[in-house]
Amino acid sequence: KGDDGVVFAVGDQVAKMSTTVPFQPFNPGHRTPEAAANMLTQQGETNNNLAAMGIPGVMPVQIVHNGDKSFLVRDKLDIPDKLTADQLQQVRQSMDAIHKAGYVVGDQIQVGLKGDKPILYDLGKAQIARDSRDYDDDSSEFERFSQNMGHDPMPLRKYAEPRVAAEDARPSTIPDPRRQKFISRLRAGIAASDAADKAGW
Repeated sequence: KGDDGVVFAVGDQVAKMSTTVPFQPFNPGHRTPEAAANMLTQQGETNNNLAAMGIPGVMPVQIVHNGDKSFLVRDKLDIPDKLTADQLQQVRQSMDAIHKAGYVVGDQIQVGLKGDKPILYDLGKAQIARDSRDYDDDSSEFERFSQNMGHDPMPLRKYAEPRVAAEDARPSTIPDPRRQKFISRLRAGIAASDAADKAGW
């Protein structure tokens, strides 16, 4: 049960059903059945738009309507405790590609495996980025995700590149070790994104 749907395992597939009740039932945000169904349908359409753009690691979902409910149906994925370094790089490639298309995940990053391939799932809050802060939030979430998966946290390209460019444009000053460490981490994130792009998964 999440904010916008209830998920059921059905054989080798998973179905997310629209719900009128928020995650915390006593919180505001209750919806009519029609509004709940429309919201879930829109989420499925956004997911499928990203998949149609060729974003790696985004799986199309089937949108089904039955009565006053909407359902998003996809293949069941294996949920890993940890990812390998290559798998994390594939997630980075997916996130960078989503950002390049002008979208953000806007939520906790959730990854399952289809075979050995990482798939981003439950992109219910994905949307067109409103401003740079949305990209920054995604990058922070990716760093948390990386750490939880057992790897060094490094920022995504959309966060790192403008900050490195601003730093390069600054007049030379007395070196600040803390700032130099921050910029080195940004450059490491850009290098990781470059390597993910070249890998061509």
